[in-house]
Amino acid sequence: MQKKGTLVVTRWDAVHVVRDGKVVDSIPIEGDRVERLKLKLDGKEIEEERRALERWPGSALAVHSIALPPPVEDIKALRELAFAVAEVALADSFRGDEDVLWGVRVLDEMKEQYNVLKEMATGWELVHKLSRTESEGVTHLGALVKETERTIGRLERFVEERMRQIAPSVCEVCGPILGARLIEKSGGLARMAMKPSSAVQILGAEKALFRHLKTGAPPPKHGMILLHPSIMGAPRRERGKRARAFAAKITMAARRDAFIKNAGPSIRPETNT
Repeated sequence: MQKKGTLVVTRWDAVHVVRDGKVVDSIPIEGDRVERLKLKLDGKEIEEERRALERWPGSALAVHSIALPPPVEDIKALRELAFAVAEVALADSFRGDEDVLWGVRVLDEMKEQYNVLKEMATGWELVHKLSRTESEGVTHLGALVKETERTIGRLERFVEERMRQIAPSVCEVCGPILGARLIEKSGGLARMAMKPSSAVQILGAEKALFRHLKTGAPPPKHGMILLHPSIMGAPRRERGKRARAFAAKITMAARRDAFIKNAGPSIRPETNT
C-alpha cells in the first residue's frame, strides 16, 4: 500500500516531494547521474534526498508514487542512463560479483520499463485513429522499443558471461540469470554462500514471510526459485519438497564458488524427472 503523508521519491532526473498525490517540490539531480544511480543501487541516500528530507520534516523516502507515472519522454533518457551504468559495470568486472549485482539490477529495471513502453506503443496504435504526425510518433516509439529490447539482450549476455566466470557451479545448478538474481537478493555471492539453504529457498518471498510472522499466515515454501522449470513444472503439492532439495543444491554450489578457488562446477543441475 502507498504510504500516507509526505513522500520523497527519487527519479532519474530529480528528487520529488509528493503530498496528497501531488508533486509539491522537486530538487534536480546535479553532477554525475550515473554515480547517483550507483549509490541508490547500493541502498545509500543521495545528497538531493537529504536536502528534501531536511526541507520537508516528517517526510519519508518511498520507492515510487502514483503521482509520478513514467512518462514516455523519460524512457529514452532512462535507457541511456541504464546503459551507462551497464558500461560502468563492464569496466568494473575485475571487482568480482559486484558487476553481476549491478548488471541484474539494471536488467530487471530495463525489462520493467520495456514492458511499460511496449504497452504504451501497442495501445497508442490500436486505440486511436492516427494522423500522419501520430503515425510518425508511433514509428519512433516502435524503434525505441526495439532498441530497448536489443539493450536487454546485451545486458543478459553480459550477466551470463560474468556469472559463468565467478559462479560456474551456481550456473550449472539453476542457470546464470536466476543465479544472478539470487546472488543480488543475498547481497553478494559470499553472503549467499553463508546462508542456510532454508533462507536461500525463500529468497524473494520476504513479504510472505513477514505476513507469516505478523499474522500467522502459512509460511512461504519458495521464493524466486519457483521460476526454475523443475519447480514450476512440478505438481503444486510437490513444489515445497522440490524447493528444499533445489535450495540445498544451490547453497552447496554457492559455497563451492565462493570459497574454493578455481573449483569449477561439480554439482548436477536439477532436472524435471
